[in-house]
Amino acid sequence: MIDHFAGGEHGHFIGNHLLGLSKQAKIFGAASPADHLEKAEQAADRQAAYVAGLEQAIESMSDTFYGPIGPTVRISLK
Repeated sequence: MIDHFAGGEHGHFIGNHLLGLSKQAKIFGAASPADHLEKAEQAADRQAAYVAGLEQAIESMSDTFYGPIGPTVRISLK
């Protein structure tokens, strides 16, 4: 039904989704659906921690950028 409304052939949407899940399971080395779910959740947690670390690093940066002749731009990162 989703394929019909998107203007595509029947089965492409779900087929592409299942193919993506299969590729992800192979990359994770999952042995079962439960293992796949656990590894996907761990990957999402790692990604969230990485993004939070980047955001924290940006917030702790000085808001003055130095050019060749001294401070050139002041911005607020907050």
